Amino acid sequence: MRAITGIGLMAVLAFAACSDNGGGGGQDLSVPLDGGGDAGVACGVSGTQCTAGTQCCSGVCDPGMHLCTIAMCGAPGAACTKSPDCCGGQCIGNLCSATACISDNLACTSAAQCCSNLCNGTCTPLNTTCKTAGNACTGDGECCGHSCINSQCAAPSQISYCTQVGDICFKGADCCTSVCTIAAGASVGTCSAISSTCSVDGTTCSGCTGCCSSLCAPFGGSGSHICQPASGCHVKGDLCQKNSDCCGGDPTVIGNIPGAGLVVCTPDPAHPGVGICSDPVASNCPSGQSCGNSCVPEGDTCHFKNNGGCSVNSVRNDCCACISGKDCCQLDHAGIPRCNAIATCVPTGGACADANDCCNLAPCVPDSMGHLHCGSMCVPAGGVCTTTADCCTGVTCIVPPGQLQGTCTVVNPPPPPVDGGTPSTDMAQGTCALYNQACSAAVPCCSGVTCRAPFPGSAPCAAGEMDCSCYELIP
Repeated sequence: MRAITGIGLMAVLAFAACSDNGGGGGQDLSVPLDGGGDAGVACGVSGTQCTAGTQCCSGVCDPGMHLCTIAMCGAPGAACTKSPDCCGGQCIGNLCSATACISDNLACTSAAQCCSNLCNGTCTPLNTTCKTAGNACTGDGECCGHSCINSQCAAPSQISYCTQVGDICFKGADCCTSVCTIAAGASVGTCSAISSTCSVDGTTCSGCTGCCSSLCAPFGGSGSHICQPASGCHVKGDLCQKNSDCCGGDPTVIGNIPGAGLVVCTPDPAHPGVGICSDPVASNCPSGQSCGNSCVPEGDTCHFKNNGGCSVNSVRNDCCACISGKDCCQLDHAGIPRCNAIATCVPTGGACADANDCCNLAPCVPDSMGHLHCGSMCVPAGGVCTTTADCCTGVTCIVPPGQLQGTCTVVNPPPPPVDGGTPSTDMAQGTCALYNQACSAAVPCCSGVTCRAPFPGSAPCAAGEMDCSCYELIP
């Protein structure tokens, strides 16, 4: 077995739907991964070329790169198109109001005043089991997003890079699950759950269990913890659009990547257009090919003790090409336990499943057809990525939920806090390393995260060490 050399990764992945070249009994999804039915939206998602903010779904066009970027929630006076764009939850005349939105069941005269965007003399709740963004709260447990900030349920962008189940949404791409359920005739709804047996990327979490990636860790400087995306291929239970998005789902690398061809992207029965990476099954192997048994493919999650501070997870430990020895389950730099059975590191241009396969700490990123290959260095702004650690220091990888291919994007620093406090400046591009990016004694981590040596030692990075990354152990 070789030593782990890849960078552990965190990200928010971007769009680029590509055709798949085949694969077993899977059904590749030919429609955008969007349960809200907004396939005809003309605005640009993050990473799209632009010349003005009006061309971007976020309303923000980076003036240097001419790329659409994501936007944190806005302070009073900031430009907005819908209520969740504003930290206070009220967007009036395309500007964030200095007045907080009106909470559910209180008197209103217009829909724009309401946190729910629905007014019938009183603000009509979108959700009767939890409070959607902007509503008054006294504790995190009252809010659909599980975060109460300054006595208001937090805006989605204060919690994660995607909106939580039950919270307000306007289209499927808003939601971590990619499903926004909107009543007939309405323009606003709530994010819906899907049939995955684990919590998908971006979902809020706590402790050691539940995430498809087996890693619950901080989101930027927000204070929230979310299920972190794994680098490269998508793991079992996570969202997908086509077979090759999934670990073990790309049949073009059979013979080079252990377990290739054993996994398919299975449509969610309740939400057409949403796919979930399946269990590895031998019958998924394309006709005439030899894919092996129903073992866990390279890059997928596996059974491991003491990952990131967790005592154990409950997933399988029969990694392909290493079933009898059970010694191929290793931690990546993020602390995600993944099958790693390739004996020697993969050089630039070679097929990979995740960054752990690649030589020289290189990222594992998609080519123009969506197939993963090892890169040669960190990805600059505007380049293709799968997670934030693929990108050069301080640059974030952005993607609507479920897709494989992202764009390294400069994210605007967060606005001043609504309570008038002093905003953090450590997220500015290049000043610090983001979660799971490479770091050192000379390049610190953002938001107080510790720069640590690789697992299993996990000690703070010492002066002169060059193989460190930003991550925290779970308490």
